[in-house]
Amino acid sequence: MTYLVFARAAVLRNLTYRAGYWMSLTGTASMVAVQYYLWSAVYSTAGLAPAGMTLGQTLTYVLTARAASTFLSLDAGRGISRRVRLGTIAAELARPVDLQLSLFFEGLGEATFALLAVSAPVFAVLVWAGAVVLPSPGALHWFLLSLLLAYLVTYALSFAVGLVSFWTGNGMGLADFLEAGVFLFSGILVPLDFFPGPVRALARALPFQAIYHLPMSILTGRAGSFGGALAMQAGWAVLLIWAGRVVWRRARPFLVVQGG
Repeated sequence: MTYLVFARAAVLRNLTYRAGYWMSLTGTASMVAVQYYLWSAVYSTAGLAPAGMTLGQTLTYVLTARAASTFLSLDAGRGISRRVRLGTIAAELARPVDLQLSLFFEGLGEATFALLAVSAPVFAVLVWAGAVVLPSPGALHWFLLSLLLAYLVTYALSFAVGLVSFWTGNGMGLADFLEAGVFLFSGILVPLDFFPGPVRALARALPFQAIYHLPMSILTGRAGSFGGALAMQAGWAVLLIWAGRVVWRRARPFLVVQGG
């Protein structure tokens, strides 16, 4: 019950700042529209189906990935860096709670609000407009489970990277580097199946594919084995959460509080 307080506080905070919500919704909808027209133009000009993906599959993949991006946020690492820089991390460490768990539930509250208030409405409009093709109910259930595992991977990655600020005092640069890696190799911009062989092999060796590519492959029916995709995501989630615990134990003694 203790940690649910952090999730509840995050939801209430988002409900308070409504201007931020409308900006997030408008920004997500705008990016979805840009990608819709971009990929429609690519297919109409080329007249081909890259990697055997139809226009419908590609739109379902990239538009759903973009709609889910507010849910799969990398804010945990930036939050840690901001707390270290401002000095508020000291007060948080004085609480009788686990930092990794408290930030997880805080992020879960943020993500739940984003999912229900931004991602779900945008996805519903895409389905209504026929831009996204829904799979069978069974596949949709696996997709939702995959999306949950993707959140765990996203949080674990961001948390581990954010801890670097305990050594450096500011982890924003590394957080930007992580975000760039996710944009390039996760499938949010371009389906990984479209990449040249060596680049595709590199992307599939990184944990980033577990954030967007694997869930979207399940949604579009291109995952091959749903169980295999979910097992890969679960494996990355467990490995990264464990890595975060290891880094956290080593980072805490290096904390130098800045600010107030």
